[in-house]
Amino acid sequence: AIPQQDLKLQQVLSSIYGINIYGDERDNIIKKWNMLQACWGTGKGYYNNTQPPVEYDHTNPFYCFKSISYSVLPTAENAEGLVKLHFNKKESEISPQKEVIINGLAGVLGNRPNLTVNIEHIKAISENDSEVMISVNEKGITGANRKIYALDLANFLNQPLQKQQLTNAGVTYIGAYMSPTKEQLDEYLRIPPPGIDLPMWQAAQADNPNPAKYIPTPMFGFGDLKKRMVCQEYETGLHNAFLQKANNDIMELKKKHSESVAKLNDRKQKLLELQHRVLKILIKQEAARKVGMAFQPDEETLRARLESLQAQLSVSTQFRGRLQEISSSVSLMDTLKVSLHHEQYRIDPAAQEDIRQFIQMEQTGIKKVVETINKDLKDLKIIQEGLSQSLNESNK
Repeated sequence: AIPQQDLKLQQVLSSIYGINIYGDERDNIIKKWNMLQACWGTGKGYYNNTQPPVEYDHTNPFYCFKSISYSVLPTAENAEGLVKLHFNKKESEISPQKEVIINGLAGVLGNRPNLTVNIEHIKAISENDSEVMISVNEKGITGANRKIYALDLANFLNQPLQKQQLTNAGVTYIGAYMSPTKEQLDEYLRIPPPGIDLPMWQAAQADNPNPAKYIPTPMFGFGDLKKRMVCQEYETGLHNAFLQKANNDIMELKKKHSESVAKLNDRKQKLLELQHRVLKILIKQEAARKVGMAFQPDEETLRARLESLQAQLSVSTQFRGRLQEISSSVSLMDTLKVSLHHEQYRIDPAAQEDIRQFIQMEQTGIKKVVETINKDLKDLKIIQEGLSQSLNESNK
């Protein structure tokens, strides 16, 4: 007996090259028409008065709108229990009916109390078709839960009675979602799908960018192209959601980092203040401890250095004079701001803003320096008074 696929191929070839209806030039016209229909993949081809017409579809070798794409190989194991159900309904119709689907599948499984149906995801695979991924947990006598194997669940749902119930609910396909075995993969790659010739199938395998991860998949017509686009949009949405989550996590980490840096700077400032207080306490303690004692050589050296430092700071031509000069310059620039508006020259607003910010930064820095120096002068004065008091008490 001739296999059904080979018989259909023979009929398609006969409808193109073996037309025998009128026996004249009209057969050539029918040949061209049949060839056109075969390229479209639709219609009926008449070729013999004693034979029924052949139905053209995408499996005939003359179909033009076909290509090879690549799909990611499933990585799920049989123990994960994932089963795909294809519904001839839109995703917008299926998503609100999760509970209805779960209850319906529980009924198909016999409403056994130890079985729990889970929906892993629902996604659109075309404009009018959707995919529902399910798994079923079974609770054992000991109370332990396990997932029913994907093959066992798919085989059970494909039994005539259960399949008929699911078909009535709009299910068009039931299959286990799991990684294929090496034998299954070799068998799939060895025999080209209907409508794909062997050289094209072998070329697709040779051009596979990553045979360990991708598998060649035939694509027929614009319907399959639309399905692939919808699936890619779904995957792109998942990637965008993951990227958005990662971006939110990064923003949260940046916020926490900024807060940590601010706290660290605050702790550093408090540490400096505590160090300064400890230094003051040590000075007073050391001064009290050394009352009535003569200066040590290192103390004399320190005193000389401090007096020299105070003398340098007090000289008008040194630091104090320069700070006063800078402060006067800044004040003069503030007074000239009004007069500059009446000059004939014009400065770009952006440049004016940059200059203003720079001058403000300089003025702030100068004020900080002046405050620091005044604070240090006060501390030096306290130290000098303490040393003088110690000398007076020692002389007495």
